Amino acid sequence: MNKAEIRQAQLAKLVRADNSWEKEAQELCLYEQLFALSCWKKAQTIGLTLSQKGEIDTKPLILQARLQHKRICLPRTLPQRQLQFFELQKTSKLEKSSFGIWQPALTERKVAKNALDLLIIPGLAFTAQGQRIGYGGGYYDRFLAGFAGDTVALAER
Repeated sequence: MNKAEIRQAQLAKLVRADNSWEKEAQELCLYEQLFALSCWKKAQTIGLTLSQKGEIDTKPLILQARLQHKRICLPRTLPQRQLQFFELQKTSKLEKSSFGIWQPALTERKVAKNALDLLIIPGLAFTAQGQRIGYGGGYYDRFLAGFAGDTVALAER
């Protein structure tokens, strides 16, 4: 299968996804694995997206990070397929992007790329060789160029 076919198959799977106990148990296992990683433990500033229906729920990651006094930063899409991260605070204003993804308002506090210690990478699927297949916009591919922090991708089986 090529990237486009893998992307279409994974999108169809997400549409069919439900909130079954099996899915929740699998997510819990992923969270435990993530929280045990040294890159999570040492990170003070973490970038991640707010999950959409069918994706791995990122709310538990945000809650755990807050319990551990870590900063959470969310991406906002910008012109020319760029990403900028903004700090998520209790009073942060969020708005839906043209893709239907909740993102910080431009009035929130920007965070420099090199200030992120850990970036949790979203993806529709990952090849056996570890190649990420996203939604096709290339936003994360551009952002990752020159990114010096740690990265982790969470993927369901």
